[in-house]
Amino acid sequence: MEDDFKTVTNAKGLEIPKYYKDFKKLVEKDRQLAEYLCMNY
Repeated sequence: MEDDFKTVTNAKGLEIPKYYKDFKKLVEKDRQLAEYLCMNY
């Protein structure tokens, strides 16, 4: 995973972007990964 934004670990142990604006950047970079993260948020 890229190190250009901070991540937090959710209850399922997955790294997710800490800030919504970073999540939007992630969606632009890798929509498939972002969809996976959304389903497991």
